[in-house]
Amino acid sequence: MSDVLVTVAMAHHGAKTTARTAALERHGVLTPAPIMAMSETGTRINDQLPIKLGLRIEGPEFGTVRV
Repeated sequence: MSDVLVTVAMAHHGAKTTARTAALERHGVLTPAPIMAMSETGTRINDQLPIKLGLRIEGPEFGTVRV
């Protein structure tokens, strides 16, 4: 019985997370995203050197995310 309750709870949490993600994608959230790191990728695209940015994104809907 407890396995079923855990499964139902996990499914409910997953559904809420999916709904929250869909709402964020649909409406968006304006939030600061400070650059925490910057590095070269080691590739060239059309003779340009792309860079990789590390960001810290904070928002009331999703907390702090580092990408």
